[in-house]
Amino acid sequence: MQKSPEEIANSPSAPERHQWLLDPSRKLRELLRFQTAAVRERHDAHLATHVLFVRIAEISEISTRRIIWLTWGLFGLTAGLLWATIVLLKVAMHTDERVRKIHEIAETQRHDPEKTNTSAPKIDGISGRPIRQ
Repeated sequence: MQKSPEEIANSPSAPERHQWLLDPSRKLRELLRFQTAAVRERHDAHLATHVLFVRIAEISEISTRRIIWLTWGLFGLTAGLLWATIVLLKVAMHTDERVRKIHEIAETQRHDPEKTNTSAPKIDGISGRPIRQ
């Protein structure tokens, strides 16, 4: 059975205490419990403090890498959205131009009887069906 941090802190064996402190699988809370239980004048208390600092630095390094990775991902998504927005804007401008040209052609044909097709059946504007005369 494993010893508690308090038992290790009060152990007379210095190599056992050092080995326990330097174990990479040790949790931060266990190290903190060891530090509070250790005699302040001993070298182990200072070693525990430095081990805690190193573990905290390792955790912050991992978090920093993840934040950097997520930032690059966010940058990529933003660039993709900007590209999609520009493409959609160009499509909308092209569509507006085509609609404007169609409208101009329809207006000129409406006012010019020679260009209108009088033989075509008239269409009901509501139902879209030909009107019988």
